[in-house]
Amino acid sequence: MAKHQPDDWYQLLVDQSKTHHIYDLIHEGLNPHFNPTDKNGIVVIDPDDMPADLTVIPLDHIAKTAAGFNQNGLILLKNNKLIGYLEKATSMQVYEGDESEYVLLSFKPVQHVTDDEDDNDELLTGKHLDAGNPENVFDEDDSLMHCWALVTKCQHKQLALELAIKGHAYLDKQRLACTDANERIKISFGYNIVSVAYAWNNCFDEAAITDSYYIRIHPFYEPMAEVIKPYLEMLIAKKQAAYLEYLFNMEKFKAHFLPHYEAYISLLVNPHYECSRMREMVPIINRVNNGLKQYL
Repeated sequence: MAKHQPDDWYQLLVDQSKTHHIYDLIHEGLNPHFNPTDKNGIVVIDPDDMPADLTVIPLDHIAKTAAGFNQNGLILLKNNKLIGYLEKATSMQVYEGDESEYVLLSFKPVQHVTDDEDDNDELLTGKHLDAGNPENVFDEDDSLMHCWALVTKCQHKQLALELAIKGHAYLDKQRLACTDANERIKISFGYNIVSVAYAWNNCFDEAAITDSYYIRIHPFYEPMAEVIKPYLEMLIAKKQAAYLEYLFNMEKFKAHFLPHYEAYISLLVNPHYECSRMREMVPIINRVNNGLKQYL
């Protein structure tokens, strides 16, 4: 297995897991600003917090620096020995080490409390979701649908934010109860509406947290492309160069949205950049410079 460097942390964790369980662990416990720099490993475990079948940790699972890894008794794992631990983990969080950040796994049971009256709530009413019409995504009181209508018409900015916050809470509840990959994609359309509304209201940290539920998952790029593109254009119009750099540092994401990458570079980084997708990039620049002025 090729050695993963710390800046590949997201792909490393996905590669070392065999189920969709990993996406929930990452999105609930980490954030886009997570920055591991220790090349010996990025995952730590507490030997006192291990399930019965993982109490004995093989020596070849422990990073070479573990003997000198003086971090409150935690053990640093090798990057290519994570599969069993990620599969058993119930949550993860960022652990601030002396010289790097790490992923701290927990194996304690996690219980999600839901109201019985909400057990039968559904995210969608139609059999299909049209990617070009994200207003089809709505919750029990239509807050997401109304939010998207306000965003597309550039009306009542503050109300759109309030509806986005309400819709966000609903989507979180749906995501925690979701076990189906197709439903997960549908929920992600709703998260995109929330992300766009947050960005419109200059709530960029909230937008980044929300988009992390879908924008770093490669299989979601194709079905969600037509709604991710307007979100990227909103970020370009809002001049969020640092965050766009973070997103486009993901090679698969950059390749899938290359014209938007080149528009971002041309408008925010290097106006003399030689574009390879000029025909596709020019309409994007026109929308950013003209159509999105009213959102600034």
